[in-house]
Amino acid sequence: MITNCDLLMVADSNNDAALSEMADRARILMEEPRFITATVFRLAGDKWQPHEFAKPHPLSVAFANIQKLELARNYADQREGLQIEVGDELRVTAQKAGTQPDDDTMYLYASWIKTVPQALPKSDFIMLFDLDEPNMVTKVPWQALVDVAGLLLQPMGTFPARYRVEQFPNAQQLAELQRRADVVVVQLK
Repeated sequence: MITNCDLLMVADSNNDAALSEMADRARILMEEPRFITATVFRLAGDKWQPHEFAKPHPLSVAFANIQKLELARNYADQREGLQIEVGDELRVTAQKAGTQPDDDTMYLYASWIKTVPQALPKSDFIMLFDLDEPNMVTKVPWQALVDVAGLLLQPMGTFPARYRVEQFPNAQQLAELQRRADVVVVQLK
């Protein structure tokens, strides 16, 4: 793992204590200037490749979470400059992190507001807010949104990926999204 220009962390893939230390240090160093990446690389043949820990590995959640934090940081770093670039034409939407209550796995989400043209970050979930229905929010997995309303998402060619959205999903698309098992409709009080 190359967290900054002064530190290269190396560990045996079977040494959970060393890998745990890498994850802990990466999470701290992520807040420092000149942070590079929290991606773990492994040598496969003669090429370096990103390494993903399989779900049963005891550190899979820790490393998945620092990957999410790194992505959220990249979106945050991108936001101000992109807002200056697009001006008042679009709202450059923030990306936020949440945690699954059952296993502490982080997820990233962003809000899509009905009447506001936005530069929407690709996220695990999109929270759809219809200002005509202020007491309801629809939590939609990214892939479900792409499946049902993907034509509304115009790639902006940015890294990390953002999508220009000028139209909100119509009533038929919202109904289709709300029928899906992986979509949650929350009534606010």
